[in-house]
Amino acid sequence: MNVITGLKRIILFFLSSFLAISLSSCSVPGTYFSDAEVQDGYELNGQHQDFRVTELNAAWLGQHQNDPLPVYHIGPFDILNIIVWNHPELTTQTTQLASPDQTGMLVDEEGCIFFPFAGKVNVAGLTLDQARQVLEEKLKPIFAIRN
Repeated sequence: MNVITGLKRIILFFLSSFLAISLSSCSVPGTYFSDAEVQDGYELNGQHQDFRVTELNAAWLGQHQNDPLPVYHIGPFDILNIIVWNHPELTTQTTQLASPDQTGMLVDEEGCIFFPFAGKVNVAGLTLDQARQVLEEKLKPIFAIRN
């Protein structure tokens, strides 16, 4: 066996090993949600919060394609992610590794949040757009807010 043939075999071995390792990472589960992991809620501040998980598949979407979109109302223990454009000091910081309660504003048991320059704001029962309008009105005197 000459040196060039041996070198080609070594290079071929390393390339095929690299390819095998690279492709095997495609089969490793990434973000996967198992039915076994579904819980009926969570505990927060000593209170149990219920929620419902619905599997969205083609059949479900076909059955509900003409349903009106539900209007969400904010309630206690919701977590709000608030962005104030051109004011990063007021924007909720988010990271991929943090949990929602670490990167959002928790609505307290009274339905309020504390927001800088706006103070304590009652958002319970409001839609997301109504909450945005309330915050906007409270921040208008301090910041130039464009519509």
